[in-house]
Amino acid sequence: MVDVRRAKLREWIDQYHNGVLAGFAAVTEINQGELSGLLRDKSFGEKKARSIEKKAGMPPGWLDNTASVITEPPTVHDEALRQIIKLSLTVDRISKDLSVALQVLTAEIKQEPQEQKQDKNKTIRSSSGAAPIYSSPQKVVDKKHKK
Repeated sequence: MVDVRRAKLREWIDQYHNGVLAGFAAVTEINQGELSGLLRDKSFGEKKARSIEKKAGMPPGWLDNTASVITEPPTVHDEALRQIIKLSLTVDRISKDLSVALQVLTAEIKQEPQEQKQDKNKTIRSSSGAAPIYSSPQKVVDKKHKK
């Protein structure tokens, strides 16, 4: 059965991706090295076959079907389904990235008030060593030079 899966996968890639592994890998988001291994000698079980069929928009069980090959080009429906699957995977990945970014920002926001409090407690000395007089948070005036 593994030989049938390899042949059918190669056939699909040849037919729908002009034989380019990178094109198939991009649509299905399968690592190109893993894909290459599946076509050569990597373990290719039923679970992996079903996963690839789903990601590629293949009919269920297509990789195990010994009947020959693709007789007609994909329909608009097949292509639309592949695009929907690809977009769904992209949205899922973006959602995970946004979740991580939100966690980082939340941690930074929680830490920011503590840093501001620490900055207020620091005593700033002028170059002459005299304690400064604050006229604004940005401006420090040295007592010795004030008239």
